[in-house]
Amino acid sequence: MDTQTEEFSVSLSIFPDEIQLGLRVMKFLFVLSMLLGAVSTAQAQAPPQQYVYGSQPTTPTSSVISGFSKANQTGALSTVPGSPLDERFEGGLVAIDGRGKFVFVLNPTHNDISMFQIDQSTGALTEVPASPFAVPPTLNSNHAPTRPISITTEKSGSFVFVGYNDGDFVGSSFVVSLAIDTSGSSPVLVTQQSTYLSSGGAPIQLLTDPKGLRLYVGLSQGQNGLEVGGAEVYSINPSSGALSFNGLADTSAGRGHSNAMDPQGRFFFAGWGQNIGFIDSCMISPLDGTARLPSSHCELGSQSRHFTRCYVRR
Repeated sequence: MDTQTEEFSVSLSIFPDEIQLGLRVMKFLFVLSMLLGAVSTAQAQAPPQQYVYGSQPTTPTSSVISGFSKANQTGALSTVPGSPLDERFEGGLVAIDGRGKFVFVLNPTHNDISMFQIDQSTGALTEVPASPFAVPPTLNSNHAPTRPISITTEKSGSFVFVGYNDGDFVGSSFVVSLAIDTSGSSPVLVTQQSTYLSSGGAPIQLLTDPKGLRLYVGLSQGQNGLEVGGAEVYSINPSSGALSFNGLADTSAGRGHSNAMDPQGRFFFAGWGQNIGFIDSCMISPLDGTARLPSSHCELGSQSRHFTRCYVRR
């Protein structure tokens, strides 16, 4: 089969001191997320326990979630009770709420989100009774969002954001805000708002800033074939999780692949390109979180066109 172009793909990840690790692999998804566990009153001076969770497909329609506790001194991993946990669906990207209480697994084929509660003392996972959660029609009563491709949470542990390639209206992409509701007998996800992406790109990656004030929607090729990069920037309503458009972060001249932010929320990084890979570095405005123009530009060369992972450390 003839190949017209050779596609470049770049993945950017951030390793803050609090440690959240995300590894995305094309087609075969293996996602790890690290979080801080609860600290008991008796051991308030001890380092908090950290856990690692990964979603791995076993068949096209099923997967497992592996959980590990991390030794604070050595980084060695040991399996948590009940791991690996069988997942009834295909699994995929993983997100952890800001308080380290829940694991969310995106099921892209079933168009829903599985939700698991974390045992704070052991790291073991239990699926909440109403899981999985599907987003219902909101702005368009005749069409619910489909093909979820990105997920993230924010610092307060109150909200989850999911990016849909096919949103409330055919041909358009959306981001949906969901509230983590723990007021009832069991935790649930409640749809709050659907937000239309005006750039025409697909929400390939979602990031929130370290303070949980803003959501960055990383963009890629849209349904109309438009080559879009950079990100749309939204402020997050702390009460409802509703999103308000602030502007853009980077305006790359080609298809976006991945984005990252430094742990202090000062710089936004955008990986983009097709035959040749590039990384843009943009200084974030403290006023509204936007970062329109790159302050520096790095060309990775044609050898990076298949798959490159770039790491930014403090």
